[in-house]
Amino acid sequence: GRLTALEHEYVVASLRAVQRTRLMVLTAASLIVVLALASASLAVRERLAREEADLRRAQSDGLLDFALGDLADRLRPIGRLEVLGSVAQEVLLTLAVAPPAADPETALRHVRALRTSAEVLVAQGELADAARALGQAQSALSMDGLSNALRFERSQVAYWEGLVAFRQKRLGAAQLHWRAYADD
Repeated sequence: GRLTALEHEYVVASLRAVQRTRLMVLTAASLIVVLALASASLAVRERLAREEADLRRAQSDGLLDFALGDLADRLRPIGRLEVLGSVAQEVLLTLAVAPPAADPETALRHVRALRTSAEVLVAQGELADAARALGQAQSALSMDGLSNALRFERSQVAYWEGLVAFRQKRLGAAQLHWRAYADD
């Protein structure tokens, strides 16, 4: 046999249902593939962006280290205190977005910038402002387990605190700071 009209209609409807199901499965599978590709693409882009950010941060850190190290060492002997002060202030502004104790390297840059700023303020006779900068530097050094570089900075801050106290005729305080400088 021949199929009745009702049976024929049922077979045609069943074939259409199978085709619709196949189309839905194919569409779902295609959508899953597209989503997987998009996810992989976004993951690669995110990794590349992170690597780019890490590179930029390393470059920025290198520039800050140069500004507080080599450049500062070159400016001191030639008496370019206004430039040295500007460099220290710019470094402090740059570091303002990260907490001073975010990591030892950031803490070191922060303390060096504050100490350098205080050096300039002392040379300009701004002893109260220098004392405030040195106090901030000392606060940033209050963490445990200081690296050798941070211990060195702590001794430098103590020296400058002693000099400020001496120039302010606070001889007892100067002696305490210089003793801390010698002990570090």
